[in-house]
Amino acid sequence: MDIHEAEETFHILRFSVGDLENMEEAEAAFLSLTTFLVGEINTFARMYLCSAHDFEGDHLVDWAAVSQRAVLMRVWSAKLYEFFDLLKSEDKPGKDRPSWLKSCIARGNDEALQLRQGRGWEIVSALRNDVTYHLKEKPARKNLKHITPGVDLNFYVNERNSNSIFMLGEEVMFNGRLNRHSNRDVTLEERSNSLREWNSQATKLAVKFQWELVKKLVLPLQAPLPLATKVVTMGAEKIGDATAVKVPLFDRC
Repeated sequence: MDIHEAEETFHILRFSVGDLENMEEAEAAFLSLTTFLVGEINTFARMYLCSAHDFEGDHLVDWAAVSQRAVLMRVWSAKLYEFFDLLKSEDKPGKDRPSWLKSCIARGNDEALQLRQGRGWEIVSALRNDVTYHLKEKPARKNLKHITPGVDLNFYVNERNSNSIFMLGEEVMFNGRLNRHSNRDVTLEERSNSLREWNSQATKLAVKFQWELVKKLVLPLQAPLPLATKVVTMGAEKIGDATAVKVPLFDRC
């Protein structure tokens, strides 16, 4: 294999349109929902992990690193919020679905209750409702009273629009919302650690729930083990660990 190439191996769980059509509608819908959500959660978690840049000591560059990671963290946590909201809204009596699926949803919702308590969930909810989604003028007005005194609010404009940095928006809508939500004495690092830890635990729960559906609906369709595998060859830049590969802060496209 060329030094500029890399390989990754995948195990294949065979699944077809016919398999989907043979399921009860509720089973097919939930399998699709959880597969979609976990796919999105994994994508943002992966980008977040690969966006931990070392600080350079330059205010602008370091701010860009913090801001980029905050964006990825917010969307990652918002997708997890949607997963939790799905479990909560669907864990109700009278729903037309198989008993095993009702039990699976109820079990997942019970486990999720533990993660709906504490600082992590409070931060996730506040960010999802007022920052990541559902942007409104009223919360922005409230945030204006909670920005960091003396903060840099300059506009740093680059000839490539994607490289431009607008500190005002991030400070008012993100930091201002966090300051409004909690004590100013809580540092950004402490908040980030709380949110990162919550995201990690919630991701494990989401994957566990999805796998329960896969074991029930997909694994029984497979031929006797071992599973078939597929080895994919690609450019080496497409694979890497978080210590070596980073999502860039600026582009030269």
